[in-house]
Amino acid sequence: MLRPHASHLVFLAGFSFVSLAHADAPKYDWSGFYVGGNGGYATGHLLTTESSLTTDGTVFGVPGNYSPPRMFPDPDDDKPFDGGFGGFQLGFNRQAGPLVFGTEADFQFSRIFRTDTDPVTAPNPLVTTSADLKMFGTVRGRLGLALDRVNVYGTGGFAYGYARGDLTVTGNAGAGTPYSASGVQIQYGYTFGGGLEAAITDHWIVRGEYLYMNLGTGKYTFAFPAGTSTTATSKETITENLFRGAISYKF
Repeated sequence: MLRPHASHLVFLAGFSFVSLAHADAPKYDWSGFYVGGNGGYATGHLLTTESSLTTDGTVFGVPGNYSPPRMFPDPDDDKPFDGGFGGFQLGFNRQAGPLVFGTEADFQFSRIFRTDTDPVTAPNPLVTTSADLKMFGTVRGRLGLALDRVNVYGTGGFAYGYARGDLTVTGNAGAGTPYSASGVQIQYGYTFGGGLEAAITDHWIVRGEYLYMNLGTGKYTFAFPAGTSTTATSKETITENLFRGAISYKF
């Protein structure tokens, strides 16, 4: 009959103690307020519709007026609208079992920009347009599944952005005098997506996230200098895919 050696008993006792300590170790709690910074890159589309330009041909080097109004660069124009962004986020989580419920708001400064030129031949005026999404933000709800220090979540809510459009008209296919005008809009829409975050310490959390953002359609009216007898309008719809990383401090 085999009898347990004293060293075996010590090993078994130690193993049981380590196993019990591990089983009783508290899991990470995602509850609390947090604040941090983020940055990333956006790829999306700028859909321009119902663009029209009515101009005094004498001012722009063309005899007579455009009738009907001229479209620029096309009646409907869908172009890539990409660029980088960076900003900050703040939020609050409450954990119930493995589920993490939260709300978050973020604000971003961005350089999402493009410029286009409408090709023409003399004596038609040259038309150059540009669009710039200068800043945007979201207010979202979040629902996550926590696996100790890792949280996989989905998110969605409200989105807004501050955008600017610029239009320059130059007579005689670019050889004449340029006239510029600009318009600004705050556009509203929605966003949804998801991500994965990990608590690398009890307070510091890193994250990777994707969001789809639709800022709806804004109507831009371009006001030219007095005396040019020129009016221009355009509708612009902005949609973006946001890829970003973030770091937050949880209190």
